[in-house]
Amino acid sequence: MIRLRFFVISTVLLSFLSLIGCSGPGPSSSEPVAIAGSKSVLYIANEFARTLNALELASGSNRTAIRGLDPTANDIVRRPHTNEIWVLHSETASILKYSIQTNEEQAPVFLESVDLFLYSTNPNPYSLAFSASGNYYYVTNWLENTIGCYDVNTNIPVNGHLNVGVAPQGIAVLPDGRVVVTNTNYLATQQFGIGSIMVIDSLASEVQNTIQVGVNPQVARVNGNDLYVVCTGNYNDIGGALWHFNATSLAVIGTPIVFSAFVGDLAIGSDSTGGLWGYLPAWSLSTNSVGTVQAVRLDNWVSVGAIQLAGGPSRITMLPDSGFAVSLFESDQIFVRTKAGVGYYFSASDGPKALLAVEKSD
Repeated sequence: MIRLRFFVISTVLLSFLSLIGCSGPGPSSSEPVAIAGSKSVLYIANEFARTLNALELASGSNRTAIRGLDPTANDIVRRPHTNEIWVLHSETASILKYSIQTNEEQAPVFLESVDLFLYSTNPNPYSLAFSASGNYYYVTNWLENTIGCYDVNTNIPVNGHLNVGVAPQGIAVLPDGRVVVTNTNYLATQQFGIGSIMVIDSLASEVQNTIQVGVNPQVARVNGNDLYVVCTGNYNDIGGALWHFNATSLAVIGTPIVFSAFVGDLAIGSDSTGGLWGYLPAWSLSTNSVGTVQAVRLDNWVSVGAIQLAGGPSRITMLPDSGFAVSLFESDQIFVRTKAGVGYYFSASDGPKALLAVEKSD
């Protein structure tokens, strides 16, 4: 992939007149922009710089917290009921674990490295999720076509690796402990085919159900008793879709919302109106620097428009104090939109990808 380079100031403040309306550049500064009152700290895995940055939004401080990440940091997840963050690396099939400090320094402390080379040369792990208790974690292995359920104390898979179909990517733990995995079919024409979600038991010993969805299901998210699945669509930038399921019965709810874009992630949260929203970054595959964040009102199940962004929007996360953050992979930036609808750009390092937002304690 050709990496585009943009020479930009470190931060630019944008005011959105409305979600779908016009937006324009506001005041700019070479100093970090502070988002007054924010309690959010963003941990950013930079794929090419191989660093983990800590961006404190209240002050605009953006520190390189960790150097020397393994290549291809594809996911960052916080272990439930702890201050541990785990970074999953696809190229080296490893997990690096850190303890995050909730003081002013926000400096992660290295805990250990876990090697996931077990049953193949490199299973290419894609996504990481925890059980509700935090005692088990699950990893989808994209090249091996498997999922593993691991004990956090031993880092050994409880039942080995379970085959879950071609190229498993997304993963979500349902309220009853079962696990949903997305998989797809990569065709000989180098296009994605129709995929499915597979439901497995909590210890990853058997597949219990398979449900066909759209083209290249890549992301699964659970919110309460609702399951949402994002299908990216194909390389021609059309056919992306958002599916909605009952997380208990796994019955489809409503008609999937279709986008004329290659949507690749989903963040769920509320805004100043009190409604439930879903935000999906969409990266144009024909022009890497162009993209949007598609906005969906989940409680009304309607697509309400898009926020135009440059820089290749890749991953998205909700902030603890509402609003969302998007990694802009091509322009080496992070875009943050507050609950009130005000947008900010922050500089990142080379190739910002996986994101995790945590709340800073007083």
